[in-house]
Amino acid sequence: MTPACLLISLLLTSGLVTVQPLEHGGTCVTPQHLADRQQIVADWFAARPAALRGTPAPLTFYPLGGNLYRDIWMGNFVDLDPGPGAFDFDCTDYAGNGHRGSDAGPRWFGEQEIGVAVFAAADGVVIATNDGEDDHNVSGSATPGNYVFIDHGGGQIGYYYHLRKFSVAVSPTDTVVAGQQIGMAASSGNSFGPHLHFELERDGVTYEPFAGACRPGPSGWSNQTPLDRSHFLWDFGITHEDLSTFPWWPFTFPRGGQIAMSDPFLEFWILGAGLPANTTWRVQFQRPDGVVTLDSTTIPYGNPTPFQWYLTWWHYNLVDIPDIQTTPGTWKILFDIDGVRMIDAPFEVRPARTAGFNRPPANVTVAFDPPAPTPGQALVARVDAERGNDDPDYDIVRFRYEWRVNGALVRDVTTAGQADVLARDQFGTCDLVEVSVTPGDGLLNAATTTIAAPATGCVGDTNGDGLVDLSDLATLLAGFGQQAGATPADGDTDCDGDIDLSDLAALLSRFGAGCS
Repeated sequence: MTPACLLISLLLTSGLVTVQPLEHGGTCVTPQHLADRQQIVADWFAARPAALRGTPAPLTFYPLGGNLYRDIWMGNFVDLDPGPGAFDFDCTDYAGNGHRGSDAGPRWFGEQEIGVAVFAAADGVVIATNDGEDDHNVSGSATPGNYVFIDHGGGQIGYYYHLRKFSVAVSPTDTVVAGQQIGMAASSGNSFGPHLHFELERDGVTYEPFAGACRPGPSGWSNQTPLDRSHFLWDFGITHEDLSTFPWWPFTFPRGGQIAMSDPFLEFWILGAGLPANTTWRVQFQRPDGVVTLDSTTIPYGNPTPFQWYLTWWHYNLVDIPDIQTTPGTWKILFDIDGVRMIDAPFEVRPARTAGFNRPPANVTVAFDPPAPTPGQALVARVDAERGNDDPDYDIVRFRYEWRVNGALVRDVTTAGQADVLARDQFGTCDLVEVSVTPGDGLLNAATTTIAAPATGCVGDTNGDGLVDLSDLATLLAGFGQQAGATPADGDTDCDGDIDLSDLAALLSRFGAGCS
């Protein structure tokens, strides 16, 4: 297989359907750059002979602004096969031969251009950076690309590759903290599409933090995201334009919410993941009154093997869709794979396309991860948006994240990622942490969703020793019935300013338990 991080190879063309799998490939780091970076790291530690060693703490979040297997797909892990083959931590082939890290990225260059943030996965000191390299590579590159190397302590080095041109936000010897933004994802260096190559090394040896059957032992993540190989829709669009005239993925496909009755044809496309082998598809067009006027019936997809990712489009002449040239209103495309409804997509049919036609994205819900902000730990805000149908015109949605601590704005960023991170040093115990998320399409915004919670830390652990025990109970009882100080070290576990029965109940509910 051609060395690449995201390899695209044309598989087949069949009638109205063009299927193209997006596969994992080999190495993201060229042999020459690997040798160069080994020297950079060797020089770094040579100047720091007293650098601490040991087992680093588990990582608490994946360092990319998005939700894995939702808006962000992860398709390449560390190759654990020392020979010419490749297998991942789960003993399957989601690893390119010789690959040394994990690859996760957004759907298109369109998201890259809006921005998908990359964060420091843990505290550390920046070893080296590079910036200014081209970041729309689709055929790899001999250059190292834009990157950040971080000494995360305990002999652990984090390598962050393929960053967006001029997005690197740190410099060598800078101290960083977990959750601090260090750049944005792109396709610089030996890359074939926008993604972050995140690689860890412990004492000079490649480390796979994901644990599984072929990588036994404790996970390198405090809460490892389960591997998702289910079949799901990743993105979808409808257009009156000829897709064959547009460059292929990762260049952004056209999309729109309206078709003119005078258009000669319409096309719709699907970007999906986890397509099983030998699947079938079915397309139906539904009039505004709910009547189906065209039904393809069930047709074999023509894929003898499963696809990790795939991009498919359908072309329909309007004269072949009964009633569409005479019936304006909200039509639907209904699309099934293996009998499962994947798409229920409305679109507007009009006598002529309306110039400037646009509607705001759908509203979203937001949740903190972890649910209770924990002092000393980066906090993630995760957006829950419907995959492939988060905008009525199928536009790429961007999200404005406004983070406030005790009412003061501490971070304000707009990205295409459905998650954002507040660095661990931006809030402390009993601070009220708030995030407001506003989806937009570049012209119109949906409603803003705001969530807030106090940073209470480990409930009941008044002395911060990681246990809820008699010493914590004694502290709470000593202050019982009084107003608390600035922190729950007094026993005010719920940060309401009083040490009362609710605090005692919370402590007793966790008595004898640890905080991890």
